[in-house]
Amino acid sequence: LYYLRSQIQTNPSAEIQDLRSALLNNLENEQALFAIARAYLRAGDMRSARRYAAQAKSFLKPGEKLPDDLAKILASVE
Repeated sequence: LYYLRSQIQTNPSAEIQDLRSALLNNLENEQALFAIARAYLRAGDMRSARRYAAQAKSFLKPGEKLPDDLAKILASVE
């Protein structure tokens, strides 16, 4: 529910809060992890974006790749 609500938020802070709530309900919610990483990226918070992108990466199945926008932010630190 929180993930879906985050998709219609127009306020970036409210979007991030909804995504945090979605992750509190299910820490393995891959969609919420990708979305919150992108939300932090849009907000200019690279540290948080990297943290959530790294978490999202850890849930990928063998052979799956991280989306390019999130892979770039992780590559910038490696």
